[in-house]
Amino acid sequence: MKNIKRPFLTRSNITFFGRFTMFFSVYGYIFLLGLLSLFYNNPDNKGLLYFSIIILIIWVLSYTYFFYLFKELKNGKHKKITITSLEPDTKSFTEYLFSYLIPLITFGVFNLVEMYISILVFLILLYYVMNSKLLFINPILLFLGYKYYQVWSNEYKNPILLISNNEDIYKVKEETIYMVSHLDMGVYLGWGIHK
Repeated sequence: MKNIKRPFLTRSNITFFGRFTMFFSVYGYIFLLGLLSLFYNNPDNKGLLYFSIIILIIWVLSYTYFFYLFKELKNGKHKKITITSLEPDTKSFTEYLFSYLIPLITFGVFNLVEMYISILVFLILLYYVMNSKLLFINPILLFLGYKYYQVWSNEYKNPILLISNNEDIYKVKEETIYMVSHLDMGVYLGWGIHK
């Protein structure tokens, strides 16, 4: 069987480019709003308008990549884990909301100095989110019916984050074998109970 090259996936983790586009799909609109606010207050600066259009295009491409990634994962190799218990993951979502509020507060952009400060906050947030599970908490997934669970399994000492939109997650009982795709360290995308 021919080995298909997947440019955005490494053996089981997402590449830096993939992580950046996932980050940008979630937080790019905040940067875009800041630029548009700056352009609104400086309508003669056409460079800001063009830069905003470029950011908008990158944002749309980031969402396109996001859906491509999920298609690749669905068609890729799945792994079995034995779930011993699970509960809705509210802690990660609370951290996510906090990370969302910081850029919204800093992007009250009315001049270039505030814009530079906002970019610095954005870069710090980029580093933090790209190195945490928050990268995988995306509002688009919520709109598509995905939910986040903290799962304990026989295979892992610590709980893992399971992202699933499969209704059979509610049928999980102790020692249920579940099919997953590995996204990142401690983060899995759930596909359903192994039949």
